[in-house]
Amino acid sequence: MTLICCVDDNMGMTFNKRRQSRDIEVTNVVINLAKNGKLFINPYSKKLFEEAGFNDFIIHDDSSLDFPDNSYFFNETAAPSVFEKSADEIILFRWNRAYPGDIHFDINLNSGWKLISSKEFAGKSHEKITMEVYKR
Repeated sequence: MTLICCVDDNMGMTFNKRRQSRDIEVTNVVINLAKNGKLFINPYSKKLFEEAGFNDFIIHDDSSLDFPDNSYFFNETAAPSVFEKSADEIILFRWNRAYPGDIHFDINLNSGWKLISSKEFAGKSHEKITMEVYKR
C-alpha cells in the first residue's frame, strides 16, 4: 500500500481536526496515481474527491490495516504510524508553509525509509508544493 499524506513544515496534518490546507492540484495528482489501483480515503476526505469529480474510492474507517495490493491510502485524519507496517511506499505532499497543527505525521522517515524522488509543482492555492516519494 502507498500511504499518502499532506504535511506542513512542522509535519502537521490537521488543525482543530480539520485539514490545514487543500489544493485541487494535489487531489488531481492523487487521482492520477490511483488510476492503476484502488484508492482508500478517510471519511473526512470524501467531499474533497467528490468536488474533483472523482467517486471511485473506498471509504476506510481506520479500523482495518488490511489493504489489497496496488492500493493507495490518502490519509488526512489518522496517525500515520498506525499504517506504517502496511505501507511499502509513502508519498508526502509538502505545503512548504508552517500552520498550527494537532495531528502530526509521526513516522520516522530516517528509520527504514529512503527518499527516492522529490518534485516541485505549482498548485492552485500554493505557489510551490513538493511531492516526496519514500520506499522501504
